[in-house]
Amino acid sequence: VHCDLKPANVLVTEVDGQSLPKIIDFGIARATGLDQPGQAGGTPNYISPEQAGGSELDPRSDVFVLAAMLRELLSGQRLRPWVDDTSLSTAQIFARIAAESAVDAVPPLDLPLPRSRSHELDAILRRALASDPAERYEDAHALADDLQRWLSHQPVQALPATLAYRWRCALRRHRLAAAVVALVLLLVLGFSWQLHAQYRQTQTERDTAEQMVAVLLDTFTAADPVEFPGGSVSARALLSGAAERIQRRNLTPQTRVRVLSALGGVQQNLELYDDARQSIQLALQDAENVPEAQRDALDLLLSRIDMDAGEFDRANEALQVLLQRHGDLRDALWLEAELQRADLALLRGDPALAGQLLESTRLPARQSDRPDLRRDWHLQQARLATELGDNAAALEDYRAALSESERLWGAEDLRTLTVLNDLAVVTSRAGQHEQAIELLQRVATLTEAAWGSDSAGLATVYGNIGATWMRANRPDEAEHWHRRAANIFEKRLGEASLHTGTEYNNLAAALEAQGRATEALPWFDRALDSLSQALGADHLRVGVTLHNQAKARLALGEVDQAEALLARSGDILRPILGEDHPRWQVWRVTRAQADLQSGRVATALAVLSELLPALEQSLGPEQRDSQRARRLLA
Repeated sequence: VHCDLKPANVLVTEVDGQSLPKIIDFGIARATGLDQPGQAGGTPNYISPEQAGGSELDPRSDVFVLAAMLRELLSGQRLRPWVDDTSLSTAQIFARIAAESAVDAVPPLDLPLPRSRSHELDAILRRALASDPAERYEDAHALADDLQRWLSHQPVQALPATLAYRWRCALRRHRLAAAVVALVLLLVLGFSWQLHAQYRQTQTERDTAEQMVAVLLDTFTAADPVEFPGGSVSARALLSGAAERIQRRNLTPQTRVRVLSALGGVQQNLELYDDARQSIQLALQDAENVPEAQRDALDLLLSRIDMDAGEFDRANEALQVLLQRHGDLRDALWLEAELQRADLALLRGDPALAGQLLESTRLPARQSDRPDLRRDWHLQQARLATELGDNAAALEDYRAALSESERLWGAEDLRTLTVLNDLAVVTSRAGQHEQAIELLQRVATLTEAAWGSDSAGLATVYGNIGATWMRANRPDEAEHWHRRAANIFEKRLGEASLHTGTEYNNLAAALEAQGRATEALPWFDRALDSLSQALGADHLRVGVTLHNQAKARLALGEVDQAEALLARSGDILRPILGEDHPRWQVWRVTRAQADLQSGRVATALAVLSELLPALEQSLGPEQRDSQRARRLLA
């Protein structure tokens, strides 16, 4: 008896070239005593009533959990959504589970299958989910056998074996002959073409659903570690190269396009950019007979994948082609492409172009009947305002984007959390550090629960927590969070990545702010290598890193090296930021510090006297660069 079956304990292994799932953590129950009567434990969403009540357990308890997971995979709904109610204590939750009648509490399945097929599958699940163990299948093999009977159109044991039912199953097993008879009848009635099309559609949906159930059946069968020993692989590893396996399946072009499109989106979210690109390109090869709008949507997704992978030129070329096709229409896809171009401009360090694109799409976005596009416009406008140092405008647009996200997807959806994460960052830049940390900690908790402890999304949140601690003048705390973020990004994306390089720079800056400039210098070098490879030598982030490295050199008294770094960073930052941007003012403070250390005291003091009021207004008097300017003046 496993005693703690749940999705997190189901991994995937490869046996004889086939991907098969495998259950892990066997033996945990025996080690902790959960397999003994009187011991209640396990994950509330995935335990049987008798386990919650501390009764004696046998394989039928695991049957209950397998059925709960299968039902969740088919319906998208957990068996006990009320478990997340924070007002209930653990004891109350287990008491309620122990007293429940699971079958009565479960609504019927709503699947794109003929009603009789859905009824059979529902009956199998209800028997497996019976609150009385005696009414369930005796073990997982019995459950798998009944599912196999369902796939083979044999009468299932979960339903009474009436004569009519056996006849229906026999007809399904010989569907070709039955279809011929049905077609003749339909021709006689005069509805042949219409009903034949409906039949074909139903057949396609049925076959697709049955393939999915077959995959789930493989999951249960392969879960036995005795029958299928060997190593395990993660879902991420399984999805790597999955497009080729899908291509080998006998699917219709329309179905293949749908599956590959969905696969490409998932691979993109997992940062499997090469695999995602391959999936979408294969989908485009099969998309000759699909509507043009669907093909254009695939092209747009492909350009987004290229952007995420740092292939900015290729992404821009694809967007230009799409805009040529949709420029006169000015439809939703045109608006999506223009917003994506604005995002690309910000990634390439060109806020002027981003501003032009957002201004040209302001009215179309406002008039759009798609709230997701209105949300995306506010999101890009907020990011532009942040880049320009206008925190008040950024907060206003982030709140508008957050409102649209919550209406669309709910407060705890990952897309909403992304907006909340950005809002917290700008809140910190506005000086409200405690509120920002509280928001970011909440985002981190929810992101880790959804994506895992080593996801790039979680690393982004960690990096933002570190940046917030730096703004709050706590570089020691910032170092901790930037190290965690850098380790995850390095593992997931490699060193030649925008995100990895940015965290190297942030970690180095935190070390320098603690007076550990010697430790910081190697991290600055790694940051420059990463960012130059990912973005090019003239990118804004490269300029920022060069400036930070100059500060570390000044802290070590290496004025000549610092001045060379300042010259290089100034050539990058000034044309991009403009002379009124707060980051440029910070650069000028460092330039004045170099002048002081070189003996050009009068020049340095004049510049610092000019800069200090502007710095305190834009960054706040307690911000570390404002404090640095005051110290230098003193």
